[in-house]
Amino acid sequence: MARPSFRSASHGAVAVEFALLLPVMVAMLFGSISAASLVRASMKIWNVAQAIGDLVAQQTSLSAAQMNDFCKGGALTLAPLSGGFTATVASVTYVAGGSRVVNWQDTTCGGTAMANALALGTPYTPNAGDSVIVAQATYVYSFPPSYILPPSFTFTRTTYSRPRAGTAVVHS
Repeated sequence: MARPSFRSASHGAVAVEFALLLPVMVAMLFGSISAASLVRASMKIWNVAQAIGDLVAQQTSLSAAQMNDFCKGGALTLAPLSGGFTATVASVTYVAGGSRVVNWQDTTCGGTAMANALALGTPYTPNAGDSVIVAQATYVYSFPPSYILPPSFTFTRTTYSRPRAGTAVVHS
């Protein structure tokens, strides 16, 4: 029996092709999982910002205990994601005389004061007496393995809600 020449032998070609493609396929798999996790974190922090802003807007008077409960609810909304969540809520009102003021800011959820709360709320208070609740939530998403991508991404979402009672929410 004659032995086939080197050029016509193809016994290990499939194994070589598989060995060459496997690292690329694994990288694509982990990349798509990471991308899906990023999108999920982005959507969840958007929901948290909207929920906290909406809950505050439903109140006529807001206490520190209520805000603390809203923060706990925001953290639960992020589940199963954990850690790295902060939020700040502010009330902006158009007062008589044609100016807008920041009535209050609450950083119970671990956020820092919004330096631009007045600028953020101005477009949403076009008429005298208008009020808007500005909720800004931030989440730092950390990748477990950070070989190619940065070790973390920071998502910040800002939402706007009108007070349900038609008057500014009072913070006590």
